[in-house]
Amino acid sequence: MRNRSALFCLSLVTAVLCGAWSAAAAWTGLIGWAGFAGCTTYFSSGEHGIRGIKKSLIPNLTGILCGMCILGFGHMIPLFQSTGIWCAVLTFVMCIIARFRLFSFCPGTFMGSFSTFAADGNWLLLIPSIAVGVCLGAACEYGGTRLFQAVAGAEEQSITSVFFDTAEQGICVSEIKRKKEKKEMNLSEILSKCDHTLLTQTAVWEDIKALCDDGMKYKTASVCIPSAYVKQAKEYVGERLAICTVIGFPNGYETTAAKCFMAADAVDNGADEVDMVINIGWAKDGKWEEITSEIREIKKACKGKILKVIIETCLLTEAEKIELCKCVSDSGADYIKTSTGFSTAGATFDDVRLFAAHVASYVKIKAAGGISSLEDAEKFLALGADRLGTSRIVKIAKAMEAGEKAEDDGSY
Repeated sequence: MRNRSALFCLSLVTAVLCGAWSAAAAWTGLIGWAGFAGCTTYFSSGEHGIRGIKKSLIPNLTGILCGMCILGFGHMIPLFQSTGIWCAVLTFVMCIIARFRLFSFCPGTFMGSFSTFAADGNWLLLIPSIAVGVCLGAACEYGGTRLFQAVAGAEEQSITSVFFDTAEQGICVSEIKRKKEKKEMNLSEILSKCDHTLLTQTAVWEDIKALCDDGMKYKTASVCIPSAYVKQAKEYVGERLAICTVIGFPNGYETTAAKCFMAADAVDNGADEVDMVINIGWAKDGKWEEITSEIREIKKACKGKILKVIIETCLLTEAEKIELCKCVSDSGADYIKTSTGFSTAGATFDDVRLFAAHVASYVKIKAAGGISSLEDAEKFLALGADRLGTSRIVKIAKAMEAGEKAEDDGSY
């Protein structure tokens, strides 16, 4: 019933405000359908409030500019108009600039461009119409949220995050986007998602060797070990098991050059996957471009191997986590990872939900630290995690084989 109430509240507010916009557009001479295009852009952006307006409006305006260029040059140079060469060039440009954060919402850029064609290049009316439409989308969401809170006594959260959230299934919008179905998972499935981990300072080769034996026996995704043992471990396991290691670990404040050297050295020694720690001080200073650039450089140093980016969520605000989701999405890294397991806390369900809602669809999620039960592991995976950094699941598997209960030894 909760998701139905949310849908009803948003639908009601949207109907009222869109009706008002239609009347206002007719009265002011603005373009009604362009306003609805802006509204659609806002809802499809996946952001809320001012952040959603910014993410929608900048690409819309960029698309209008590109559309005007296509029309203008097409008229000046008929060859381009007839062959579509100029259209192809500008389309290429729109896709390329999506690499930059401000223009990353490519559908918004194309919406602006298409609207320009539909409006016959009347940008003087198109720009205010789309701008009002984007704000209309934000107003619909805000009004629907307030109505839902008043009617259902809901907690303070955006209404769009509860459409598909049911108490029975625990499904949220981010999970729908990632097409994760909640289902019972058997132990072997969970093990196949685990990076079986040993990163304690006192680990010796016999410990690492035993870890590798467990990884091969239980078919874990990888073993995650200190970089000093990578070469020896790879020679031991060959291609039977992926070897993962960590760099800039656990504090992340090494220079970019040092991290790149560590990544390249690990790969040269046989590492299949590298988990790096961001410079958390840079995050506190808001140096998002520097963080993105560093991750890109380290990804290059990995020479095609998998790179996971640890952001240490327990030390960050929610706003900082969201910004770092964008950094990782823009950097070319393969995974975003919650924690080192060496700070004040490990992975939380809320952080994985946040990741799933804010990282790009091609970025995978690794939850690490504090995963102490099969129930926890299964829930992290259901929420959107693709990997789990833990040694506990293998210990649970061993205990189940022996008919015993696994003791919580406080391990990673």
